Amino acid sequence: MMGQSVSNVALLGGLKKQLQKVLFNQQQLLAELEKNSLVPEHNSEKPLVFDSKTIPEMKSVLQGEYTKLENFEVVLAVVGTMKAGKSTTINAIVGREILPNRNRPMTSLPTLIAHSKGQKEPTLTCNVKSINDYISKLKKLQLMQYAQDERVSSYKEIVGLIKNIQAGYKFKNNYKGEEAIFSFLASLNDLVRLSRIIVDDYPEFSFPFSAYKEINSLPRINVEFTELAQQDEQLGNLVLLDTPGPNEANLPELKEIFEQQLKRSSAVMVVMDYTQLKSQADADIREELDKLPKIEKDRLFALVNKFDQKNANGDDQDTTKSIVHNDLLKDKIHSQNIYCISAQDAFLATRIENYINLYQEKPNFDEMEWVQDFAKKAFGTRAKRMWESSELHEILEDSQSLATDSQMALPLENVIQESYKNAPQIAMQSALRDVDNIFTNIANYFSVHGYFNKEYQMTEEELNKLKESLSKLDKDRKLLKEHADTSLVKVNKTIKKSSEEISEKFKKFEEDSPSVIKSEIYRTIKLFTERKEEEYDNRVGRSNLGKVYKFLILNENYAKDKSKLKAELDDLQKAFVGGVIKLKKNEMEQLNLQIEQKTQLLELDFKQSLEAMLNPILKDFNFAIQKINTEIIGDISKISQEFGKAGIEIKLSPLDINFTSTQASMKINFSELSTEKMEIRRIESTSTFAGARRWAGKFFNTDWGYETIETVYKELSFNQLNQELEKMLLNFLVGPIQVHLEKCFKEFNAQLEIDLNIVTKQVEELINELQVAYEAEQLPYEQKKMRKDMMNDIDKTNKSIQIEINTVKKYLPVILAGDVL
Repeated sequence: MMGQSVSNVALLGGLKKQLQKVLFNQQQLLAELEKNSLVPEHNSEKPLVFDSKTIPEMKSVLQGEYTKLENFEVVLAVVGTMKAGKSTTINAIVGREILPNRNRPMTSLPTLIAHSKGQKEPTLTCNVKSINDYISKLKKLQLMQYAQDERVSSYKEIVGLIKNIQAGYKFKNNYKGEEAIFSFLASLNDLVRLSRIIVDDYPEFSFPFSAYKEINSLPRINVEFTELAQQDEQLGNLVLLDTPGPNEANLPELKEIFEQQLKRSSAVMVVMDYTQLKSQADADIREELDKLPKIEKDRLFALVNKFDQKNANGDDQDTTKSIVHNDLLKDKIHSQNIYCISAQDAFLATRIENYINLYQEKPNFDEMEWVQDFAKKAFGTRAKRMWESSELHEILEDSQSLATDSQMALPLENVIQESYKNAPQIAMQSALRDVDNIFTNIANYFSVHGYFNKEYQMTEEELNKLKESLSKLDKDRKLLKEHADTSLVKVNKTIKKSSEEISEKFKKFEEDSPSVIKSEIYRTIKLFTERKEEEYDNRVGRSNLGKVYKFLILNENYAKDKSKLKAELDDLQKAFVGGVIKLKKNEMEQLNLQIEQKTQLLELDFKQSLEAMLNPILKDFNFAIQKINTEIIGDISKISQEFGKAGIEIKLSPLDINFTSTQASMKINFSELSTEKMEIRRIESTSTFAGARRWAGKFFNTDWGYETIETVYKELSFNQLNQELEKMLLNFLVGPIQVHLEKCFKEFNAQLEIDLNIVTKQVEELINELQVAYEAEQLPYEQKKMRKDMMNDIDKTNKSIQIEINTVKKYLPVILAGDVL
């Protein structure tokens, strides 16, 4: 049975159908607006809530969500910067070579790769009618002239395609097996590349990209993902979307498809090249990544590929993640969503494992290039010799080691497996998010036009009043924009001032704190020493009490035990002299434990002290921000009131200006820095005639009368301890809190800018809609009456859709939580 219970599956299915009904009805509603000529032409200088550009985009989004909901599909878009290894990464996720690799960009159309449990041989389906129509159209040209064109002649594959087209070549709707799929994708890519050249001479001969805007029109490969093969069958499914990279999407039509598909994806995974993060200009990478549409942080992941090529001087994982988080994907991604991997190693390891498990034999080294790649990775320069001499179980062990070293396990678990397990939840939430956004746009549209639709004919006085309102609203809009821009400058200054004050506080804290830490740690060491001395004294005392009895039973170990205790006490008294702590291993562990307990108490004290120092600054910051935003909120209130006078309800996105107080998440551990040493010591023997033997030993230079014992000691210098304590203070307390505060300030500023842009754009769109509605009042009476009747009907439909949206919103969290069983 699937991961969900029977009753929850049924309820979730019912809720899915209700949400699909909402998606369908919203599409119909938008189609009604188009059909009845209620949609003006797009004008980039005068944005509207609805126009000839926004409505088709909204319909396309709704259709895409409807299609994904059908099977609860989560679409994970994979985007790669130049030469990052995007295809290899997808192959590693799938567990087989599902996409071809060439030295040039290979993705001409976005391609879906869907997990299909039990399907070992991949199949590809695509409606190629538009492509074949295009090929027929090309045959009217003298295509062979392009075979000699310098832009084509160096690519034998494109020259071959030209010859095939001339000979009557057509694409098929279905392909089976890797080789056939490779051939289709490669030929399709070559056709697109050829079209780019032809269109320079014949603009009307452009590739039919418009036929592949919808997600269900894209090429789709169905195959079992190795990583998901052993997972329990789920109610939903995972689909990868192989996209043209930002650098590949240089055609306007392809760029539009690229951006639309990313917006409609459930999540996005960016693949970057570790070797190019620094050697390639940062500006180039940033420019590529900036072409991505805005994506929510929790829906964006980054894989830094080729991390196996790191040398001794290369950036480690933490540094690499910091570069991606703080620079390349600045303010776009959560740091925990960044992974350093080697896709090639992961792919080779999985491929060799799958082959051996399937055929129970080694693949031929000389016949398969990928086998040679694996052997070189696993065995180095002795690749062939080691391969030939290795047993199957040894090769499997080597493949597992390579898979571990690739570090692919973590993203496979956290991204791929989790997306698959939670597919119904992700698919429903994705659809609900888009439905809600579009509903808000529709509601805003009718909130503006609704007032005009109350009466078929407005009086001259009402029209003049609206004209005055429009003039005033336009002034308020400009004032809002000015205040918004000014506010951002003020916020930046406030952040800078607060940051400087906080830096001064941290500096003072760093100066004062080490001495407190040292004092507390040394006090802990002193108490530890006193307790140990007392413990040894007690043990010696207890031994003396039994001295007579032990002597009477001729226990010769008594003196030996006493000698050992004396030696231990001597050790303890010498343990903290000469700038070095020297203790037996078990005692050093006890001391470490006590110091860890002490540092945990210190951590609480220091956090409270830091928060007491920082809270007044943060309080002042919040007060300053509140004053700044009073102007913005005042502007919005004025605009809302003006709409209100006209009987219009306006919905504006609220400004998210709450600044959450920082709470550093820190963990202080006293590392085991001490070094281990073995010492052999002589102690006096107390056995019979031991004294005589020691006396004789003086003459014969022997160890007569003595015994040797081996003791493991741990040593740690006070200087080393001091350095570690100071480093601990900076790395585990001050540093994390500083980083957290800086992050809070940055995120606050970025979010404020986004909110202000949304508000100003929304206000502008609504004012423009009001202007359109005002102008429509100049239409002839009958035409105006018909227009208003249609809009009132559509408005009623939209309000009924809202009830269904609210129902889905109400019950989805309950069903997903399993509270309805």
